[in-house]
This record gives sequence, structure tokens and C-alpha cells, in this order.
Amino acid sequence: ILCNKENVKCAAIVSSCADLAECPEACKSSKNEEGDVTEVHFKNGCKAMIPEEGLTVAVETLAQSKKFSAIVVENVGTVDSSVIASEFVAVDDEEEEEEEEEEEEE
Repeated sequence: ILCNKENVKCAAIVSSCADLAECPEACKSSKNEEGDVTEVHFKNGCKAMIPEEGLTVAVETLAQSKKFSAIVVENVGTVDSSVIASEFVAVDDEEEEEEEEEEEEE
């Protein structure tokens, strides 16, 4: 996905970037204070990253950048992927409630 040649710019939220930094298509990587690779940028415009501020914040930041055609969330090691999905449903529900409250106040 990250090394595609179809000009599809993807972002991947992953649990580890270390192996990806060694990929021949990688052109830049960033490390945290401990020296762990936290982001890898690819020649085709794709990006892999570890979410440092939480999954929903990472997805929202990537989506708002409007640089990517797709955002992929790695869930290796997650027993139940519905746990990940529920994080986004909860955010959507909270936003809808806030919008409804604002409409009622007007």
C-alpha cells in the first residue's frame, strides 16, 4: 500500500515504523527523543506513522491535511477490531450531540 506506483497517496497508522524506515522507497524518517522511528515518508507521497496523541487525533489530523486518498489503520495484535471502530463512533456521536445542543440554543 505504501509503496504503490498508482499515484495513490495513503497514510498508514502503524504500531512500529522501524522496518518501514529500511524500505528502499522510504525517503525520510523522523525519530522521537528515545530514538524510535515515529514517521516514515515515501517517495510516492505516502506516509506511515505511530499515533503519539491517540488514534482518533492521528486520523483527524491526517484527514484534515487533505494530502491522502486513504488512511489505513493497522490493527495487528488487536483481538477485536470493533474496539478500534468504537473510538470513531463515539467521536461522531459526541459531535452530533454538540451540534444538536447548539441548534436547540438558537
